[in-house]
Amino acid sequence: MATPEAIAAAMDQLYADALEIYERAREEVTIERSDGRRQKYAATRYKQQIDKGRAEGTLVPTIAGIVKKPTLGFSILEEARRPDLMLETLVLDESKPYHRFFVAKTVQVARQRMLEYQRRHPCTRRPPQFADERASGHDHCAGSARAASGADSRSSSRLGWTVTEMCRQFRLISPSPCEHRRRSPLGSGPG
Repeated sequence: MATPEAIAAAMDQLYADALEIYERAREEVTIERSDGRRQKYAATRYKQQIDKGRAEGTLVPTIAGIVKKPTLGFSILEEARRPDLMLETLVLDESKPYHRFFVAKTVQVARQRMLEYQRRHPCTRRPPQFADERASGHDHCAGSARAASGADSRSSSRLGWTVTEMCRQFRLISPSPCEHRRRSPLGSGPG
């Protein structure tokens, strides 16, 4: 049984991770306005919901409610090819202390949604974060425009999951063709 302090710490971590998703999406994702110009994406309703959930002590059910139904935010992040900023990745991350507070149905819905995303975007990768990744030239996958432009080249992130990495960890998919090329003894290097 978890102590009240451990539960509070897990909820603080969940809130911090959920808030990081909001802040990073606001900084890194743009959407098209009705006049054709682009603007930064601010998921204000999402932030209001997580703030309210934290204040009322209902953060896990609040996040579960968001995950259970497809949202406009998910669609925007999917269009931007940013699974690392999807709330579902938090729910599925077993390394986090709050993972055990989500009921099996919520985890199942999150897993299913991310598998569907993976089927629609089989080679989605995060933009290269480290110099050796950028130098490898591995930017031929879908959604790699950010990689080619150098956007989002953070040196580290607590939320570094990609859908592909997540699916491999849960053994839901085999290594991608990109991985096979990297491992191929016949090739001269990455793709």
